[in-house]
Amino acid sequence: MAPALGRPTPATDADRMRAVLTWMLAVLDNQVRQSPVAGLDGRVALTLTGPGGGTWWIDEAGALPPSNGPVAAHITAPALTFPDWGTQRSSWRDHDVTVTGDTELAARFLDAVNVI
Repeated sequence: MAPALGRPTPATDADRMRAVLTWMLAVLDNQVRQSPVAGLDGRVALTLTGPGGGTWWIDEAGALPPSNGPVAAHITAPALTFPDWGTQRSSWRDHDVTVTGDTELAARFLDAVNVI
């Protein structure tokens, strides 16, 4: 909105980013519950680093409360980039997204993420 008013865009702080991520993960949870990701047969951990970041666990039932349980794949990326690739305005492959564990499972999940 700021650019439309000819004003500079305010910097993103942890509180703003946390609000964005909370909303996006709630929508992603609902999307996965309503339309499960094909081939998501293991739990994935998504860690978003930096301001407002955190870790979320996701499986075929949607987002799960944080736990210490095992995951098939762990995805790590800067929180500030998630709104861009998490809405498919750009590909996650074009960002600093790191995957450990089952890379094929993680790629299936990441390719399906489209928070709208």
